[in-house]
Amino acid sequence: MPTRFSPIALVLFLVIGLTSLFSTAQPVPLLDYTAVTDERLLNPEAHNWLSYRGTLDGWGFSRLDEINDSNVQQLEPVWSFSTGVLGGHEAPPIVNNGV
Repeated sequence: MPTRFSPIALVLFLVIGLTSLFSTAQPVPLLDYTAVTDERLLNPEAHNWLSYRGTLDGWGFSRLDEINDSNVQQLEPVWSFSTGVLGGHEAPPIVNNGV
């Protein structure tokens, strides 16, 4: 007599099997990560943007000069993502060693 599996057992088998198949990704360690310390927040490096508006006093000016008056008009968006929510997603950029 052939063995028959109940539909619930078959679904559980497929879910568990597929979950283990697709969950093998491992996180990639950040080897060059530099901790954000109080000293770095007080005196951030020019290439980093560690807090809201860049510095603790809210200066909001970047010392980087790659984008300037002569080339700013060449900037174009390279990606966007719409969540369908009209507000509440505004956040300042935070950069620590390019991450």
